[in-house]
Amino acid sequence: MTKRAWKKGCVAMLMLLLTLALLTPGVRARAGESDSVLSLPAEYGDMLASLPEAVRSCLPDELFSRDANEQAAALEQFLSPESLLNYLLETLFFQLRTPLSLLLRICGVLLLRALLDCLGGVLGGGCTGAFSLLCRLSVGLLLMEQALSLTVDVSAYFEAIVQMTQAYLPLMSAMYLSGGNVAVAAVNQS
Repeated sequence: MTKRAWKKGCVAMLMLLLTLALLTPGVRARAGESDSVLSLPAEYGDMLASLPEAVRSCLPDELFSRDANEQAAALEQFLSPESLLNYLLETLFFQLRTPLSLLLRICGVLLLRALLDCLGGVLGGGCTGAFSLLCRLSVGLLLMEQALSLTVDVSAYFEAIVQMTQAYLPLMSAMYLSGGNVAVAAVNQS
């Protein structure tokens, strides 16, 4: 990743956090003004029930409640700047863990290679070639393991996107029907 792309990513993340921080107090003020009971469509519960487990574990438990006031309180707490910052830091540290682990393992293999080269110099010239081959193979295996891990992660990501899309479609159809867009709801459902 280039410096320019890194800076663009940081600026985009800061803009997102600022936007969320500015919108959150407005949500709090509106939630306190009306004490009317909100009724949620049944499709909302269906959508929440069909979310993947990885997404459900990140959301607060009160968000799945049937009481709209509990859901509003859970959403307000979930969208607070402190919880968003904690989530962002947790995500960044999770993203850095894999490359740092790979770097440390490769450094360990290189240190082992240096030690074996010194040992090969003492034992004779034939051992140096064998030690060199073993070190190349171990670095290659480390990189292959990383590539396979990345492939599994990408596959899981697309599977989660498919599950979230399937959970989102019934809710969108209900919203289109409530707005009177019968044709769009039929197209969305098909």
